[in-house]
Amino acid sequence: MNGIIAASRRTNSVPVDIIIMSNSSANSTDACNSLANVTRYISGGDSTPSNGDVIYTNSNGTDVFNGGNNFYISDDLLVFKVNSSGVISGTSLCGV
Repeated sequence: MNGIIAASRRTNSVPVDIIIMSNSSANSTDACNSLANVTRYISGGDSTPSNGDVIYTNSNGTDVFNGGNNFYISDDLLVFKVNSSGVISGTSLCGV
C-alpha cells in the first residue's frame, strides 16, 4: 500500500456581512462628521457594529482590518472604535 495522504487546506473564514463605514478619524466627534462610504466586512450576524465584532477587509472574513485604535462611523450613524486586531469597542450613536 502506498501511504498517500491527501492534504486539506483549512481556511479560517467566518460568516460576514457588508458594513459601510468611514475612513479613520482621531476622535468620535470627527468620525460623526465623516461620510460613510468605504465597504468593509463585519462578523456578528448583521451589519450593525457591536462591541466585540471584528472588521475584515475581504468578504471571506480572513483578512482582519487594522483599525489603528481610530474611530469610524457606519452608514446608520453609529460611531465606534476599532483596534489593530479589527475588534470593535465603544459603540454609540452619533449626537447622543
